[in-house]
Amino acid sequence: MCGAAQIRKRTVLRLLMLLVTMAKRLMRSYIRFYHEARTHLGLAKETPAGRKAPNSGADGKVISMPRLGGPHHRYDLAA
Repeated sequence: MCGAAQIRKRTVLRLLMLLVTMAKRLMRSYIRFYHEARTHLGLAKETPAGRKAPNSGADGKVISMPRLGGPHHRYDLAA
């Protein structure tokens, strides 16, 4: 019984470390999205990091870039 309890404890600890790592990665991704892609009304619909002006010489093709694993997207003109 002692061996099984030790294996269970190690498995739970390893799973916990994995979940913490995944949560940190998700938070970094959301913070990057919040500052680089999400517009804010208080900044006149601009992002805190600012955005470059779209290329007016593009052929008008719009590309979609998924953010945060897909629930949010950023749209830009193709170069």
